[in-house]
Amino acid sequence: MKDISCFSFTITLLLLIITINALLPDETKFTECEGGPYPNTISNFQINPDPLVIGQSASYTFNGTRNVEILEGSRIDFLLIDENNEIIFKNMEYICSIVNEKCPLPIGNYEFTYGLNLNILEESSENVDMPPKTFLLYFTIKDPKEIILSCIQGPVELSYVYTASFNGNKKRYFHLL
Repeated sequence: MKDISCFSFTITLLLLIITINALLPDETKFTECEGGPYPNTISNFQINPDPLVIGQSASYTFNGTRNVEILEGSRIDFLLIDENNEIIFKNMEYICSIVNEKCPLPIGNYEFTYGLNLNILEESSENVDMPPKTFLLYFTIKDPKEIILSCIQGPVELSYVYTASFNGNKKRYFHLL
């Protein structure tokens, strides 16, 4: 009887470990872009929520090491690319206008969280039971002379939201707020 109890405990513990591991955020899906290494590293990059869902605010957090100062006029570019290699979304923000520090941002370790409003709208009469769609994210930090200081890339899922039009045809909408 002890053997069965020990076996049940082991199986339960193994299933618990697998479940917890599946729920942990995936911070490794983003890799450095081709053309690197870049002077400022991004060690972790996380988008929340994942997948991104309409009606919920989205944010991204990243951290790493700055080996080069971030000067006034440096910017963050956030691009989403579809399966046809077309840009479906591009957002540019001057980093010094959105951080709580005065530029230049010094050399050293850092962590940064930023809210992002993505307004993408696409209509389709396709089946409403489609899963989220995966896009490629390119995230760069460039200095005022357009020199890339940091660049990462990786897959991002956008969830779909379905509504019915006035004439009864179902349409698919997706966008991030």
